Amino acid sequence: LRESNPGLITTQEHRAAVPASITYEEFVQAVVAGHADQAIDEVRALRETQPDHIFLEEEYLARLASSLSRTWGLTEEVMPVIIFWAELYPSSARARQALIQAYIDVGDYPAAIEIVSKFVEQNPGIARARERLESLRNEYDQQRQ
Repeated sequence: LRESNPGLITTQEHRAAVPASITYEEFVQAVVAGHADQAIDEVRALRETQPDHIFLEEEYLARLASSLSRTWGLTEEVMPVIIFWAELYPSSARARQALIQAYIDVGDYPAAIEIVSKFVEQNPGIARARERLESLRNEYDQQRQ
């Protein structure tokens, strides 16, 4: 172009490259291999560059967590994903319930009780939450005996 128009001046604009996002297969492989924290770090980085990325959608995280924990029995491996989901959607009852159940499934009753206790403190009028808290405390007491 410049050779045919010697007076033409061109400029090049430098744009920062968007890093390649983690694929579904890479993410699942990392979680299954016990490297969910690293995979989640990659997803956290997407919030800056690709805020509409599918890994940041609640429904997607819910399905992924459910599939890996319930279908494949990988609750311990998927815990960081569920924690991330609950952090990303702090007002989501679904994420909170999944996190509580995951803690119960891995035997961490104190963590589950803490989440329910905080919810009861913030919502003292919800009788069902108070009943759930009492039930969890009883289950935990029975396990310790």
